[in-house]
Amino acid sequence: MLFILFVITLYLGSFLIDGYILFLVTKRYTLSKLSFTHSLLVLLLISIMSVAGDVLLQLSKLHFLTYIITPLIMFCAFYWYLKKRYHVGWKKALGVFLIFLL
Repeated sequence: MLFILFVITLYLGSFLIDGYILFLVTKRYTLSKLSFTHSLLVLLLISIMSVAGDVLLQLSKLHFLTYIITPLIMFCAFYWYLKKRYHVGWKKALGVFLIFLL
């Protein structure tokens, strides 16, 4: 029981740290009105799309393409959200995405 609680706490802590890093990266690229909660929302969207893409590729027996297509799906979700909310071009979204992944 204690181990499960530790794993959940570790996962939530890493999710919050990733959200804060994304928030700092977007502030570096001067995206206006992006808050920490929006950074967490973007991170949640990217995570959901990544898992959905992985599952679909594994079920369709295209698991050898997972490492190519999954980052593309993640970037498309990231770009879609930034374009919808903040009217960001694809070059700026790609820059934020790549720096966040590093």
